[in-house]
Amino acid sequence: MPTLTLIFPTARGLFPMQGAMGSYDLLASCLEEQTFADYEVICVDRHNTLPRPELEHAVRKTSGGVRFLRPRMTPWTRIGAFSPNAARNTALCWAKGRIVAMVDDCFVFGPHYFERIVELAERNEYAVSMLSQADNSVAYPTRAPGPFPADAYAGGIIAFPLSAAIAVNGMDERFDGASGGDVDFFARLRLYMERTRIGRFVVDPGVAVVGYGHGGRTLSHPRCWR
Repeated sequence: MPTLTLIFPTARGLFPMQGAMGSYDLLASCLEEQTFADYEVICVDRHNTLPRPELEHAVRKTSGGVRFLRPRMTPWTRIGAFSPNAARNTALCWAKGRIVAMVDDCFVFGPHYFERIVELAERNEYAVSMLSQADNSVAYPTRAPGPFPADAYAGGIIAFPLSAAIAVNGMDERFDGASGGDVDFFARLRLYMERTRIGRFVVDPGVAVVGYGHGGRTLSHPRCWR
């Protein structure tokens, strides 16, 4: 069993990623550079489950490989909506790792990203993203590393125990296509983890991502971790 499961939803036909139109080249390069190999990848694509060679090649030396799935059926998928939360819940149904990392298909990250997530989890600390936009605008959280404060904006979750996600019944699919889904999920996870004392959320500079968004511009792989 892999230690870590990376999940990400995508609808690449609707939302092309900047820098990798119709492909996963940037994400694949991040995966191939990881110093930690005991993980699996679950890609949930609205459009098809055809294997993507760039992802298969990137994870060829990992313990878990990559799985391509379609989102489970919900009222949103039935009417053709993108359904990112249903996609994430689909991935949770198949995840094998005791630690789950959740990213978007337009995130890029450094070579020690997974290694640091697991190091934190070994002491029952789970990372909230330090997300910066590729245009240098900063998203969340804008604070110093350390425990995530109780009154802070509860979005941007990156890592969590699989057991906790299942215990709170995954993500609320009523938030599909709208803001607030990550906030709701984070709040329920944090309540469960505080109640059971199985861990806490922290901000850590070793778990930083750059968000490239979706659109038509061509961007190159950032080398800010070199």
